[in-house]
Amino acid sequence: MTIGGRDPSRQYNIEYRAADATANPYLSMAAIVRAGLEGIKARLVTPPLVTGDPEQMTEAEKAKLGLKRLPENLPAALDALLADETVTGWFAPVFIETFVGVKRHESERLAGLDPIGVCDLYRKLY
Repeated sequence: MTIGGRDPSRQYNIEYRAADATANPYLSMAAIVRAGLEGIKARLVTPPLVTGDPEQMTEAEKAKLGLKRLPENLPAALDALLADETVTGWFAPVFIETFVGVKRHESERLAGLDPIGVCDLYRKLY
């Protein structure tokens, strides 16, 4: 089968938009790959594609589709990570402890800084 006369295998890409530019790409990719493997092993059904803007959906519509709001800041994301026994079980406990500790310190250090202050701090550190 071709799409537009071309090999479809060369037309597909994987796109993951839940992580943004502030995420650690290696940790994000490790978790995505592991989640995919676990889904294959457990023979989980592929969830339906969602079309439309979830912000425009009612709470009932989102619940029916299984949509949940992702954490909106680093402390909330770290709390969600620590609450997820499945994901934390994919990594060595010392790694999770170290990663969360470093990120909590980073969050505390950035608290109260405006965007220019954040950029100045990172410019000095890196």
